[in-house]
Amino acid sequence: MPDNRELKLQKECLRAEIRAGRQERTDASWDLGLTALTQQAAVVACYAPLPPEPDIWNFIDYLLERGVQVLLPVLKAEPAWANYTTRAQMRRSSAGILVPCGSALPNTALASAQAIAMPGLAGTLSGIRLGTGGGWYDRVLLHADPNAARILVLYDDEIYDDLPCEDWDEPVDWIVTEKQVYRTSARFPPAA
Repeated sequence: MPDNRELKLQKECLRAEIRAGRQERTDASWDLGLTALTQQAAVVACYAPLPPEPDIWNFIDYLLERGVQVLLPVLKAEPAWANYTTRAQMRRSSAGILVPCGSALPNTALASAQAIAMPGLAGTLSGIRLGTGGGWYDRVLLHADPNAARILVLYDDEIYDDLPCEDWDEPVDWIVTEKQVYRTSARFPPAA
């Protein structure tokens, strides 16, 4: 078993490789897969995509048109959320991430979401998610409803057989790519 320093180095090397590959991407759509997984949801937590992340703005706007409450991250020392209203009501945070201009909700607001669409750089069908390295989602998922669908949004070639994983890495239930939807075995293994 690799030690923490070795795991961190493995993760950083993978992140650099995937980020470089994403620079060459063309437009794709994740709308069908995300829509299928959130049909019954009244509250969905999403991320505000920035290039070269998978662009889910059309999906976010579709949710709003359907009357779904959309929560977007507010990146502060303590993770928080805010209600999305329109892209015109967004501002750039000090980290360069788009956040809603409205009042921040506490991290516990995530407990109201039935689905959580999150970014990442890679994932496995066993439910391991390789994030960007800040640990934000690993911390905030502790406040989620245990039954909320955890959805990782990736490009299809960013699914790996294995990824380095640390004890605090939170698993995902679904991976949605531009090509298809994958059910992972992380939290809800298939029935025997």
